[in-house]
Parts: sequence; structure tokens; C-alpha cells
Amino acid sequence: MRTIMRRRRLIALGMGSLLAVGVGSAYLLGRARAAGAPTMQPLTYSGVLTNTAGVPLTDASKNIQITLWDMATGGTQACSTASTATPLTAGAFQVVLPPACTTAIHGAGDLWVEVFVDGASVGRTKLGATPYAIEADHAVNADQSAAGFQVPGTLTAGNAQVTGNVNVGGTVVRKIARAHGLGPNEEMDNGAIASRVLTFTKTQAATSIRVSYTDNFSVYTPTGTAGACRWEIQFNGVSCATPGKLIYDVYVGTTFNHHRPASLFGTCSGLAAGTYNIQVTATTAPGYVLANSDCYTGWNAAYWALEAEEVL
Repeated sequence: MRTIMRRRRLIALGMGSLLAVGVGSAYLLGRARAAGAPTMQPLTYSGVLTNTAGVPLTDASKNIQITLWDMATGGTQACSTASTATPLTAGAFQVVLPPACTTAIHGAGDLWVEVFVDGASVGRTKLGATPYAIEADHAVNADQSAAGFQVPGTLTAGNAQVTGNVNVGGTVVRKIARAHGLGPNEEMDNGAIASRVLTFTKTQAATSIRVSYTDNFSVYTPTGTAGACRWEIQFNGVSCATPGKLIYDVYVGTTFNHHRPASLFGTCSGLAAGTYNIQVTATTAPGYVLANSDCYTGWNAAYWALEAEEVL
């Protein structure tokens, strides 16, 4: 179970594209439109009442009732509001639909709306509910849930971004790019190591690349003089600028040939979005000469791994 605590702003919504002519009534129901989201119920029905000449009514209020049906004539009533005195502004009105209507709209593809004004029907019209209205209903339910937004099973987020804290009740599986192998053993003393390279795509400019590198390192000093080698992680052949070079130095005394497994971790920031060849280089450490610093990467086909992930 993954729980994401979030707040979602309700989207303006309404019932769309309605035009009904009163049958045996002194009123016409003009355009229906979105009139803003009420605070508690996401679905409303809005319209404009006019007289038979098309002039908006000047009455302060009218008793208005909204009923939804599953057929254009006859059929079964899906839901209904009470006949309530509803304020008019230049003939415009808005009626909040009860939860039963929200449920009916969710569950039925075809519904017809019938408006009663002072007990007289102005006929039925095919109902069209905007997708935003349905989505706003989901938003209200999520915001008002004490448990927040919950998804049972596996949630695949894709490129979704979450602001705030995320509480995960199960196992978090991260996707990390990786290049690894058993050898080969490399004897590069001054340059890029051909087998230790990872291609990685960075998706955002504001993020950083975190790199981990595990291998076996050795510095052999055949002349009996101390020596040192430097391993560095570079990006498209360039050293990291922020915070600085991702380097790992190995120093040995006279006539030693120790092979040591080790891991290097580092995070490089300031890189533009794009594809990078993340590669390891081996060189003589500053202050030492190549003749006394014989660099070896890998030993006896030991395991090595180069991993990268995009982080904030």
C-alpha cells in the first residue's frame, strides 16, 4: 500500500451544452454553463431562464427542481433534487446536485435532464457532463479522506512528481543504470579505461548524477620507489565541475603490489540534461612519476560495477 498525502484544487466544472424549450410552459431554459465549483459538492447544474421572447427573467427566485432520467421519455428516474426556491441573477441560476446524481453520472453513459420551474416541466435534454466535473469529484473524495490517497497493489508513477512527504508501506524499488562485469583486468596508466563505461541519460537540468564505482585497484612500484595512481569518474571525457573532480588515489610504499577492492561514491551537479558516457580513467597521481606508478584496474577477473542515478 502506498499512501500519498496530497491536496488537490477543485477544477471549475458544470453540465455542458444544454438547450431545452419548455413544453406547455411560459419559460425557456437557455444556455447551461460552468459556474464555478461549490465548496462541498463538485457537480452543479447551471442555466438561464428566459420568457418566451428570450428575455432573462427578472424574478428574484424561482422554485427549481432537477431530475435525471435514463431515457428521453418515460424510463427510470436516476436522481432528483427537491423543488427549492433558487435565486436568479438576470435569469441565471445554479443548483447543487446531490451525491446520488454524482453516482448516477459516474455509472451511466446516457442520461437526460428534466428541469421543473414552479412545478412545470420545460422538457428533457440529453445531459453532457464535463470530464473535469467527474475528476473534481475524485479530488474532493481524496482531499476529504483521512487516509489520503491510497493505491492498493503496485503503483507505476511514470514521470509523475510529488511535492511533500511520501509514506510508503511496502518495498521501494529504484531504477538505477548499471554497467558491470567480471574483468577484464586493465593496465591503463594514463587515460580512459575502455571496459569501465556506462551510458546514462539525465532527464532534467536541475538534478544531479550520483555515481558509485566498485573495482579492484593496485599500484605496483617496480623500482623500489613509492608511487601513486589516481582513478577518476568523468562525464563525456570531462571532469565533474561541481563540487569538483570525483577522484580516488591509491598510494603505496616501495616494492609493493597489493590489490585492494574498494568503492568510490560521488555526486556531480550542474550537468545539463542529456546522454552521458560515464567512464573511469586511470592516471599517475600528482607528484609521482609514471615509471614508479604502474596502475592496475581489476584482478583475477574480479567483479566490478559502475552505477548511476538521477537525484535532487
